Amino acid sequence: MNIVLLNKVLFNNAVCKSNKRCKQMNRELKANLPKSYLSEEEIQEILILDGEECLYLEQSRRADECGDNEAGWQWLALTELPTHSLACLKEVKGAEFIKKYNFNTTEADKKYGKGWLDQ
Repeated sequence: MNIVLLNKVLFNNAVCKSNKRCKQMNRELKANLPKSYLSEEEIQEILILDGEECLYLEQSRRADECGDNEAGWQWLALTELPTHSLACLKEVKGAEFIKKYNFNTTEADKKYGKGWLDQ
C-alpha cells in the first residue's frame, strides 16, 4: 500500500507542479509515509533502478544515518524481512516492538505457526 502512496506522490509531482489541489493531495499522501531523508530525484532513481524493497532499505539507512531511529524502524517495517530476521528481531527487541512498527509477519506466521510472536 505504501508504494502506491509513494507512486501517487511522484506522479502528482511530475504532472501537476502548479496546481494547488495536487499540492494538497501530495501533502496528504506524504503524511502517511515515514519521514524521508532522500530527495525526490533519489527516490525516483532507486525505484527505477532497484525497486521498492531497496527504496525502503535506503530510506531506513538514511534515516538512521541522520539520527532518526524512529523513521529508520518505520521504513524497515515496510520491507519484507526474511522469517529468520523477524525471529531474531523478536529475540532482540521483543514481540511488542514488531507489533508497534507493524512488521509484516505473514511468512513467519506460515513458518513458525500462527501466534509464534506471542510465544
